[in-house]
Amino acid sequence: MRRRSLGAFREVIGSKRVKGFTLIELAITLVIIGIIAGVILKGQDLINSAKVKRFVGDLREVETLIWTFYDKKGRLPGDCDNDGLIDYTLTTTVPTYSNSTTAPTGYCDGSSSASADTVFDELKYAELLSQTDPNKELAKHEFNSYFAIGNDGTVNAIVAYNIPAWAAKMIDKSIDKTENAQSGRLRRFDTTGDWPTTSTTNVAIIYYFDKTP
Repeated sequence: MRRRSLGAFREVIGSKRVKGFTLIELAITLVIIGIIAGVILKGQDLINSAKVKRFVGDLREVETLIWTFYDKKGRLPGDCDNDGLIDYTLTTTVPTYSNSTTAPTGYCDGSSSASADTVFDELKYAELLSQTDPNKELAKHEFNSYFAIGNDGTVNAIVAYNIPAWAAKMIDKSIDKTENAQSGRLRRFDTTGDWPTTSTTNVAIIYYFDKTP
């Protein structure tokens, strides 16, 4: 095979002009990229806003179920000794809920039960929730973790676990009209600090549906 000399290659390369982008073409490309990026970010904002709205709707629905039970039974669900305080004590640890599909057989009147399941069992027995759906499914919220209903030591409340900080701030603003993690009806439950500065950090939030401490 006959080989071309290096000089021949240089002649071939030199005879071809490589066309590049003009400044106008580059500017148009950057504008298009910016528009696409803006659409993606706007779309994500809309998704996040929708998730927060669904979460707040679910939280309000849980509150409505609690007060509906109160109207029907004359006490709060899970307040088995009828002293005004739901017996289950809330902690920063996510409860382990029952996965049973067996319907509850009665109310907890007079018992000393203090299980996170008890509240949901009572709501089920009162026919406010599906009697055969597992509590593990009924207690789920929009951010793929769980609600818990109980007391914080002194006041009845609802806790939601593993809420991203960005969502916690939006939820707080939706309920209290401000972003203060230590005041109002909705607060940070897993610490005495403010909302995390890192938006993806998960927190537990507590909602005082009965009265604020």
